[in-house]
Amino acid sequence: MPWCPKCGIEYREGFSACADCGSTLADERPDQSGPGQPGDEGGWEHLAFMYSETEADIVTGLLETEGIPVVKTYKGMGILHKVYTGKATGVDLFVPRQKLEQARRLLEEQVKDLE
Repeated sequence: MPWCPKCGIEYREGFSACADCGSTLADERPDQSGPGQPGDEGGWEHLAFMYSETEADIVTGLLETEGIPVVKTYKGMGILHKVYTGKATGVDLFVPRQKLEQARRLLEEQVKDLE
């Protein structure tokens, strides 16, 4: 079965790109020994809560452009809502612990530019 190397999502045969991030799917499951799960020591830290998937995608794009990986998690039925409607409400963003301060500075700079 194909897997997304970035998101770690498994797809049925016949898919060639990840529906979430657009990455080309790989034949093997990605290494699960990465930076860990949100909250793990040396793993991921909570950066921000976004009310909409669009906001989360904008921030994710900004951070990934700067080389900061992002994990999105959905509260409650958020992921189910996304499956049915194509949009999610309530998205938490996590970044690697060692990149947290850099990510916060980038977001603060963007907010200042909007004011």
